[in-house]
Formats: sequence, structure tokens, C-alpha cells
Amino acid sequence: MKLRGVIDWAVSHFKAVLAVLLGASVVMFVATICIFNFGDPSPTKTLLDLNIAPLSSKITLDGNDIGQGTSEVVPGTHHLAFSAEGFNSKEYDIEVKANQTNSVSDYLMNNENGLEYYLFSITDMEVLKTVKSEDVKEFIDNYNHAYTLFPKLPIEYTFYTDSGLGKVIIKDGRSSRRCKKYLCLEVASITDTLTEAKSGVMEALHNSGYSITDYEVVYDF
Repeated sequence: MKLRGVIDWAVSHFKAVLAVLLGASVVMFVATICIFNFGDPSPTKTLLDLNIAPLSSKITLDGNDIGQGTSEVVPGTHHLAFSAEGFNSKEYDIEVKANQTNSVSDYLMNNENGLEYYLFSITDMEVLKTVKSEDVKEFIDNYNHAYTLFPKLPIEYTFYTDSGLGKVIIKDGRSSRRCKKYLCLEVASITDTLTEAKSGVMEALHNSGYSITDYEVVYDF
């Protein structure tokens, strides 16, 4: 009787263990089928590379702080927002795709100097150059062209006025404390009026292939 009881006990426990193993196998099988058909239920992270000018920008992704450069994020739609003191702010949705580095390059407009601000900061200017937009490209192209005037300075230009012969000497004014813009010209003139001096500078720049609108001009007379 004792032997029979031991055998019955062993059989019942064996069945219980077998049931557990069979149940675990079924769960694993179902999980494998789900992953095969629907993908891994745990989201895979991917890379998001942010380059926002200025570098001091506060950046959030879905309301959470995120830094410049490359970060790991979950693929899908995310809300990106960035702001900086003295600049406008931006926010919009971005689509982050899996298995690749997703890059976002953008900039904020300075409330006082616009894009001109970036000419005063080498590091921020380098970030701005990564932005692929027509307005930024036009700004940088205009700056690169306007800057080529400075190695040619000083320029002396003689012209005729209503009161006779006039003359302006155009110099590099970027070190002048009177200048607020980065591209600044200082002008000495022997003309009788400021109007005549401005006319002479405009004519001199135009004849050299430049536009006076690209510069701040201060007059030394």
C-alpha cells in the first residue's frame, strides 16, 4: 500500500510538472508567433541628432528636456520645441524613423538682430550653416560675398556733386564702437553734405560689385 501511494504521488506530481512545462511551451510559442507577425512589442530605440542654433537653446522632446547632438529615442511621432532668451521660439512634430540616424537642423531668429546675430558667434554660425533652408543659404551667400570687400579696403572714390568734386574714403569700420552690425564701414568724406557722402559711397560700392544694404555705414565728418 505504501509503495502504491508513493507511485500515485509521483505520477500526480509528474503530471503537474508536465502541465507547467506544456503551458510554458505554449506561451513561448504564442509569443514567438506574435513577434514574427507583429514585431517585438518592446519598442526599439533609434538615433535622433539635433543641431539647433543658437547652441544655448533649451530643447524639449514631448515636453522632456533633450540636449544638442545625438540621443536615443523611440521611433514614431514626437513633438519638438526649442527656445532661447532673446530669440523667437519654434515647435512642431517630427517623424523619427527606426534603424537610422534622424537629423534635425534648425535655428531661432534673434529678436533684435535677426540672422545678423550669428555673425558675432563663430560656434553658433557653424550650427546655422547645417540648416538647409533657402533663407539661411541666401543669408550666408550674401555674407560671404559682402565680406570679400574688406580685404580691398580702404577704397578712395572721387565723384561729381552739384557743388563740385566730392571724395569719400571707405574704411573697415568693424572695430568702431559706433557700429552695431558685424559688417560695418566707416567713411571719411570731403563732400559738403551727408546726402552727397551717402550718394558717393553707394556709387563706389555699386561700381565695385557690392550693395550698400549689406553694410552699416558710419560717417566720420
